[in-house]
Amino acid sequence: MKAAFPIRRCEASEKLEFERSVPWFPPPDPLALEQRRNLERALDREVPDWRQINNDPQWIGWLSGTHSYSDRARQFHLDDAVASGNVHCVAAFFRDFQQMKAATVRPVPAPPQWGSPRDRPVYSRADINAASRAYMKGAYRGREAEYEDLQADIIRAAREGRISDAPQPKGKSPHG
Repeated sequence: MKAAFPIRRCEASEKLEFERSVPWFPPPDPLALEQRRNLERALDREVPDWRQINNDPQWIGWLSGTHSYSDRARQFHLDDAVASGNVHCVAAFFRDFQQMKAATVRPVPAPPQWGSPRDRPVYSRADINAASRAYMKGAYRGREAEYEDLQADIIRAAREGRISDAPQPKGKSPHG
């Protein structure tokens, strides 16, 4: 099974300490080590913060998603690019992730300070359904507290009559 981190240290360098302590293992392949060092140096030039991104849990999750032009996970394509030493392709993965992250991160507004229920927002059932669907699709990933605040406000809105098209229980009039 593959490790969760996409750009792994080559097996030869990971096992180097162990191999040095056990005399019967062959030495690591110097060519593989040099190719890996060259790839990492080139990545340092192309995507300076790739090492931080490589340890980001969102990056790991993003790599498990399906690549847009195939039915394979992005991780498989990244592994292929790393194995072939294709720096431009590897860098493109990091840039795609950065663009996706920049597009989904929005500044969280400060919670409004409302005086009375009349000053607070009115929600429709469509608004509530849209927020729920967005949450289910992962739009609030990393911003779960924001979604929880929204849910709490929707519950308050229901109690305060701020749902514009709320269904009415049978036998009840909407105004008392």
